Amino acid sequence: MVGYVARRALQIIPVVIGISVITWLMMSLAPGDAAEIYARQFAENERPTPADIERARKELALEGHPIEQYLRWAGRAVHGDLGRSFRSGRYVVREIMIYLPATLQLTASGALVILVIGLPMGVVAALYHNRWPDVLARFFALLGVGLPSFWLALLLIWLFAVQLQWLPSVGRGDWRNLILPALALGIVGSGSYTRLLRATMLDALSQEYITAARARGVGPAGVVIRHALRNALIPVVTKFGLTFGALLSGAVFVETIFSWPGVGKFAVDSISAKDYPSVQGFVLFASLTYVAANFLIDVVYPLIDPRIGSRARASA
Repeated sequence: MVGYVARRALQIIPVVIGISVITWLMMSLAPGDAAEIYARQFAENERPTPADIERARKELALEGHPIEQYLRWAGRAVHGDLGRSFRSGRYVVREIMIYLPATLQLTASGALVILVIGLPMGVVAALYHNRWPDVLARFFALLGVGLPSFWLALLLIWLFAVQLQWLPSVGRGDWRNLILPALALGIVGSGSYTRLLRATMLDALSQEYITAARARGVGPAGVVIRHALRNALIPVVTKFGLTFGALLSGAVFVETIFSWPGVGKFAVDSISAKDYPSVQGFVLFASLTYVAANFLIDVVYPLIDPRIGSRARASA
């Protein structure tokens, strides 16, 4: 198990290097002179002096050969220094840490909605194959997959905030402010999980080991939970790693529509203000979130299916 995790960790290194190169290129390929924009934000006058621009170029690690620039920027990034925001003047890492708790809260709530709705419906649809519960589950899954999250968010605001006036529509206050954005994220995501788990459960229930378990006298609940569901969860766990990474890196549309002060809204505001260091920081954060989520899923695989760990040890 330790060797399996170590090999997975080593495979991440070239991916992280590639992500850092692409993230750094954003600054050099962006329109305009980033150093001039940065100096204009903090200059005493509206027009920065050449000394101000040169000082900004040095602070942004834009001096010398492009390879030297990248190495300086990467060295700072390793130590948690992604530069300062053009808008606030605070360090980008600090800015992300300010917005991250709100995104974590929304991510956890959206993931909970996905698990509570999507997984039970997928199991029920498989158990009642081609009967009315299956038809309803497939209809819900089709709606969930086809509805854009921003359109569903607007629909929820119109129904529950404007018409019924049950829930607030913007801001981050108490638990009531969390319900609508969490539903907007979770309902859209749960549709694909219903379809996926239904398909994998149907495949698992048709296998010979299910017939053998029933022949041994295993009860219906044991057959479904211990045998069919455990094997059907492998592709679901894979998808959940990608989904959680997407949610954590910032549900941009949902956070913007609900004025939720998370990382996604921070990214939109940074793009509008041409705040290049903040945009870089968001892209790096989002990419590393995907990498970390998939690494954790790789670690969890052998716990769900011991055969994966056995194959990894055999190939070592």
